[in-house]
Amino acid sequence: MDNSVTELSGEDKAQFEDHAASDDARAEADSIYKAYSESLRSLGVQSMDDTAWRLCSSVMAGKNLSIMGFILPLHLTAIGIGFLERLKLLSESKMVVIVCGDDTEAESVGDVMSQLSNGSDIEVFVCLGGDTAFSSSDRIIIGSADRVLKCIEERIISLSDIAAVYLKGLDRILDGIDKGKLADFIDSIPEKPQVLYSALSKNVEVAEFEARCVTAPETCEIPDQADSIEHFVYEVGSELLDKTNAISSLLETFGSGSRVLVVTNTGSDVDLVQAVLKKRGFAVEKVVTDREDWSASAMRSLRKDIEEGAVSVLVTNDASIQDLDPTMFEVIIHYGIPEKPEQFLDRFGSRGQAVSIKESHCLVNPLDFTNFHYLKKVTGIEFVKSSLPTSADIDAIRLKKLFEEAKLANHLENSQIAGMVDMLEKDPNRAQILALLLHEFLVTVPELKKEVAELARKDRRSRSREPRGDIRKASKNVRKGRKDTQRKHPKKSAKEERQQPYRRERNRQTEPLPPAKKDVRMYIGHGSEDGFSEEEFVSLVKDKCGLVDGGVKRFSLRKHYSFADFAEEQADSVLTALEDAPLKNGEKLFIRKATTISLPRETSPQQSSSGQEEGDGENAEQAIASAESQTEPEASDLESGQVTSEDGGAASGEGVEAGA
Repeated sequence: MDNSVTELSGEDKAQFEDHAASDDARAEADSIYKAYSESLRSLGVQSMDDTAWRLCSSVMAGKNLSIMGFILPLHLTAIGIGFLERLKLLSESKMVVIVCGDDTEAESVGDVMSQLSNGSDIEVFVCLGGDTAFSSSDRIIIGSADRVLKCIEERIISLSDIAAVYLKGLDRILDGIDKGKLADFIDSIPEKPQVLYSALSKNVEVAEFEARCVTAPETCEIPDQADSIEHFVYEVGSELLDKTNAISSLLETFGSGSRVLVVTNTGSDVDLVQAVLKKRGFAVEKVVTDREDWSASAMRSLRKDIEEGAVSVLVTNDASIQDLDPTMFEVIIHYGIPEKPEQFLDRFGSRGQAVSIKESHCLVNPLDFTNFHYLKKVTGIEFVKSSLPTSADIDAIRLKKLFEEAKLANHLENSQIAGMVDMLEKDPNRAQILALLLHEFLVTVPELKKEVAELARKDRRSRSREPRGDIRKASKNVRKGRKDTQRKHPKKSAKEERQQPYRRERNRQTEPLPPAKKDVRMYIGHGSEDGFSEEEFVSLVKDKCGLVDGGVKRFSLRKHYSFADFAEEQADSVLTALEDAPLKNGEKLFIRKATTISLPRETSPQQSSSGQEEGDGENAEQAIASAESQTEPEASDLESGQVTSEDGGAASGEGVEAGA
């Protein structure tokens, strides 16, 4: 039977054409996906959703695009494939220019494009400065706006060879460059190029740029998968166990059936968090696929444990998140804030997966300020600033759970138990009895449940044909290593011990060594653009504090803020004396304590010989014990401007403002 379109009419014809078009598009999409399957797997992209395929096909067709929303790795990959397929149809001299917000972003985009173009004759060139020379075989040029414009001015790139321009994050690009220069660059290309841009929103500057440089663009709205998620942020201290204590408190507030994913930046943090939570009675497991061999059967077993409630908390890191299915979880806790916003969004399953997470909880300490402020600025996510539950809140939640469990069980139907309840109400020692029952419910019963669940999991794993490549394998290797070590290096005799001068000298040190001296770093909310200088600050310290040479050990001047280091014993008096001190420009001095930093130059021999990283793998338990013996630090005030990173850099003095 002939089913050609000419035999149909009206609505039937339209439906047939739509169906045929969708079949053709699906076949083309499958063909392209297969061609790039190896590269996509290496980039962690599991599938191409409708939005990604629309971007890919539009770029391949040479259409101008206005992309509204945050570009995820999935979408960047789709755009990259579109450019590669389009370049195959053009002459060998034609090229694509991708303009990014900064060098870091350009390097990241370059990694994606290089991976996609692997195996083809299309080369990728990333403008990062240095001695790397541009080659005639480079057909995809990537760089920040400043570097791309410089290449144009120096005639490294020929304008007549540019076939397409992609402005990634146009709103950010226009914030850091004269929009007239960028528009002139587009206008100066002899043959009107394909132009596409992405932006979080179409502000006035973006709209003006589009009206001048982008002819009749198609608009593509990228659905924000994080829109349906409630985002909370909590202020925590910078001591070792502050974040793990916060996680413990939050876990108490979640429902009994909640499945929680905790994500860290590093594998050593995974070890620390898992050790602490396990010690405190939580059903927790860890996954670090970049360090341990997790087989397919091990992953299936883990998923079953999570679904059955044997594991309620899973701890992992960013390097392992792509090997997991985030749809198994309802709540996510961010132990660390990653440097790249894309990594943060990937934690919700942004690589072509559906989002099932309902709540997101970020723990931010002073060392996270830089990444957190950058994350807010780039993604536009509105975070609700919240307070961690107090001990009283947690006790009330536990009692509520006890009441709900008692109501569900309804043991008062048992006449014997009901009679004993009456006796208990009249007994003068009922407080002691209640205390015992509460201890059994809150401590003993959870521990027994945990042991039973652990035995069941071990039994199930032992029946599996394919051994699980998890921590047991690592433990076996460690034990074997210890035996080998003992065999190769037998215990030394007392005589041999006495012949070691360093050990004998160290044992003679009976007097306690003084603690290492510390400097205290101050954040100053004034920079070079405010007319502020080191000379003015030192003069101010001399006048107000009466210190010789101002007492400033180090000073770092930035555009909008500064840092100054003082000796620990002088810090409090300096802070008090300089509060609201008048400056030459008429403003009042804004100064706050930043993170306290240790000075390795003046450490004692005892400390310099320790050399142990607190959160590192098998040493997690010792680190916990050491940290628990220390006093609790004062929480930093995120709104006071105490902002410093590990290398002394800073984001701003704004602190964590909800929705800022």
